[in-house]
Order: sequence, then structure tokens, then C-alpha cells
Amino acid sequence: MNITIDRDLLLEFFLTFAAFEFALKNSGLRRKGRQIVQGVTNIAEPDWVGFALQLHDTFNPETNPRLRQACNHLLDNPPYCEVISGNRLLWDMVAESEQLSEIERLLNYVRRVRNNLFHGGKFTSLSVSDLGRNASLIEDSLVILKECLRLSGTVRAEYEAAIL
Repeated sequence: MNITIDRDLLLEFFLTFAAFEFALKNSGLRRKGRQIVQGVTNIAEPDWVGFALQLHDTFNPETNPRLRQACNHLLDNPPYCEVISGNRLLWDMVAESEQLSEIERLLNYVRRVRNNLFHGGKFTSLSVSDLGRNASLIEDSLVILKECLRLSGTVRAEYEAAIL
């Protein structure tokens, strides 16, 4: 297996994302009731939408040039979605709805970055034309997650208390 992204960056992203979801659920931002296993309707999941709505009035990318750069990059170059066309796996650029707020779209893209990595979508046996794109998406996602932590005292407290 060839890893073209810095392993420390990958580890930081996975640990940050995992602790972030822990913090969301433990701060009360959780959804339940989605049926994942037949008959089980109390599966706890982080409520990313509720969190984005909480940050709607306070999230301001203009407060930090690096944050604005990260937001612009994700919004202008959203992470691809892996799709099936015929019998082949392909990448498709799927933008989030413009009806969503900026923070809602950004957090959806951050989750897509995580899903693409975690579920194996970013592994390939083909030549990759832009090796830096994946690292940039991860770096930008970390910047956004860290700003969200800064803005949410209750989520930040749970995040900082997380033990692995």
C-alpha cells in the first residue's frame, strides 16, 4: 500500500474527527431513532446539522485569513463523491445545495472528506493527477473543525475531555 499523504496529517485528521463526533454526542448534539439494525431505533449519531445551526450566527471566516482560505477552497473545490456508473466506480463533483448556509455546506464537505478516506474511496490503483488535492482537503477540514471548536464552548469542553 502506497500512502501519498503525510501519515501524521492523516492521524491528526482521524483523531480530531473522531473526538469531534464524541464531543458532539456528549454535549447533547445527537440524533437518535434512525433504524440501522432491524428493530434498533436508538442508535446515537452526532447531530452535525444541529451543530451547524448553532454556529450559524457566530461562524465568520473573515476573522482569520487561513480560515477564509480553507472555506473558499472547500466551497470552490468540494470533495468528490464516489458514484457507480454502469459497473464502474467514478468520482463526481457534487456541490451541496446553495440553500444551505455556508457552515452547513462546509461541515457536509468535512464529513465527505472523512467518509472518502475512512470508507476507502481515496485508495486507487490508477495514476492520480493531483496528489496535493487530498492533503489540501484534509488540511482545510482541520482548520474548519478547529474553528468550530473555538466557537462552541460545550463541544470544546467535551472534545478536550476525550480520552482514547
